Formats: sequence, C-alpha cells, structure tokens
Amino acid sequence: MKKSIRIDGMRSYPVMMTYILLLLFCIPQEATGQDDKYPTIDFWGAFQPRVSYGSMEEGDSSMDRMGFGIRRARFRAEVMLREKIGVRYDADFASGSFQSVDLFAFVRLSEQVTMRMGIMPSAQPRAHIFTPIPLIDGFDRAAIAEQWAGATLGGGGRDFGLDVQYQTPAWTLVAFLHNGDGSFSRSRGNFSQTISSEATTGGIDRSVLATSVYAAHRVQAVEGLEVGGYLSQNSSKNPNTANAFGEGRKYVSYAAHAYYGAAPGSQPFRVKLDLIGINFNEGEQERLGVSVLGAFRLNDHMELFARYENAQLDTRIDGTDFVSGGLNFSLSKLKGGNFSDQRATLGYSMLEAPSGNQQHLVVLQWQFIL
Repeated sequence: MKKSIRIDGMRSYPVMMTYILLLLFCIPQEATGQDDKYPTIDFWGAFQPRVSYGSMEEGDSSMDRMGFGIRRARFRAEVMLREKIGVRYDADFASGSFQSVDLFAFVRLSEQVTMRMGIMPSAQPRAHIFTPIPLIDGFDRAAIAEQWAGATLGGGGRDFGLDVQYQTPAWTLVAFLHNGDGSFSRSRGNFSQTISSEATTGGIDRSVLATSVYAAHRVQAVEGLEVGGYLSQNSSKNPNTANAFGEGRKYVSYAAHAYYGAAPGSQPFRVKLDLIGINFNEGEQERLGVSVLGAFRLNDHMELFARYENAQLDTRIDGTDFVSGGLNFSLSKLKGGNFSDQRATLGYSMLEAPSGNQQHLVVLQWQFIL
C-alpha cells in the first residue's frame, strides 16, 4: 500500500525530496485553496527475501548451490501538486548499493490521459513490467519476458523518452517515443550533453528514435478477461542487441497476450497466454517465445500455479523449455487484506536446453509490500 503525506510545514526530508520540492515550488501557480497549495508525497516499497537451492548440468559435470538472498528491495516516492503534475522516483537496493530505476515527470491532461517524460517503463510486452512486482504470479516473471528485456532495452525494461497513456476501465493505450538504448550512461542512452563540452553528440551518430505502442482491452462482459498486444521498432543498435560478433542490431519486436485473471488470487481459476517475438535486422534472426500459465485457488489465501514456456533464440533451431510451479500463501489475505501485500511463495523451476542439459531451482520467497 502507498503511504501519503501532505507537506504543510517545515519538516525534515531526504535531500532528494528537497530538490524535487524546490523544483515544483518554482513553477508559477495561480491562487488556489489551501488543499491545492501544497504538494503531496506518496511512498511505496517492496521487499523480497528468499532462500534458494539451484543445480545445473554442464556436460559431464554438475554444480549445486544453496543459500539466502534478496530478489528485490524497491523504494518509490512520488510528489504530486494539485493532483495534476508530479515527479516519480524509484530505486532498488537488492544489490546492496543504491541503483536508480525510474525518474520521470508526469502531467495528467485529463482523467484518462497522462503524459510522462524521463526514464521509465512504457509500451512493452504485458508479461514484463506491465506485470508489476506485487502481481508476479510466482517468484519471477515469465522467462520469455525477462529474456526479451535482456535482448532489447536491458533487464530493467526502461528507457528515456516521452509517452502518452490513455486509461479507462476497459482500455489501456500507450504510445512511446524513446531513445531505444535503455541505459543511464551519458555515453549511451542518457542524451544530456552541453555546448560547453564542444561535443554535442557525445560521439554518437544516431538520429532516428525508437517507437513503441501497447494496447490492452479488458472485456467488461467477462470479469478478468483481458486481451492485448505490443509493437516496437528500434534502430539504436544498442549493446543488448549484439550478435555473436559484438555488433549491435536494429529490431522489430512484437507481443500478444490473453489473460483470464491477471492478478494472483483474484479468482478461482486463472489462465494466462503470452507470445513475444523479436526480429533482428529485417529477418537476420528471429526470436520467439510462448508462455502458458494456469492457476487454481485452493481458498481465499492460497493458490497453486504452473507455467510452461518455450524460448527459441532462433526460430530455425529448437528452443529451450521452462517449466515452473508452486504455491502462493497470503498472510495478508488471511487477515482480511490484499492477497499480494504479505505473501510467501514456494516454487520450483526447471530449464531444459536443446542439448538435453537441465537446470533446477527451488525457491521459498517472501514478499512484503509497504
């Protein structure tokens, strides 16, 4: 859940928040009522510690590992003024160090339309960031979605750009104009040069921006049913797209999904279908992944789930199979709250490569949404 604070006096906040507030207060404002005079801050956080056992085969040898770790440790702050303009900042601490994730400004043009600018997740396959942390079905997102991100914008699935979102109970439409690189580095994705540097391009010759669109329709006549898709073209040739020779490639990416019950524990029976593809260099190589998930609710606070995936790094050869399943147990739902706020997931995943080698992973993960 989000924690909201209205700033109406001199209080002590982190330095980052102070800078954001100074920026907002510098924007000229018309005389308004007392409630519109001060910005509000919403805080949100997610923490996912886990214990895991993994094994893998490599030829005639094998490796095993067991131990504790942190999958995600996320903190978010959103400052909003007059319920219309604001700034969102998102950071992750799972690595033990401070790592920025999202940083963007937004303007609510109407109740349905929002415009955003900065670095952020935008139009992309539904199975990736559009399946937010609290609503991940097991302990990780679909493997084909994580592999899509690693081969396009990077694992975070974020990029610098400008998007427009249209949101109603029945529709979500997103159009994204972006750099296509997905990196915070000024030598790659973060184009913020100055004229005094006498290198206004930063040594990069790139004049075509990436474009991506996403659409999802929630069928009002059937509760829980959603269909949608995604399409993108990207000519940045960023390092994530590199081939075996280290050469970056342009690509067209696409995805489609059909969900009956997107959120864990939301209904007695759930099914989710995903297809994600990437076509590099106008047909040089095409990647294709499919994912099928089924879930059955044992009672209002426990759910069984299972998923099968196949990921082809090249559609001309056999793909890798991923099989996973497990049990979600919600302590928060047992106490009358939201299913995903305090949740434990016990799960198993198996990877089988075309060579026949296998990898296995058993995870017990706790989830705390603050």
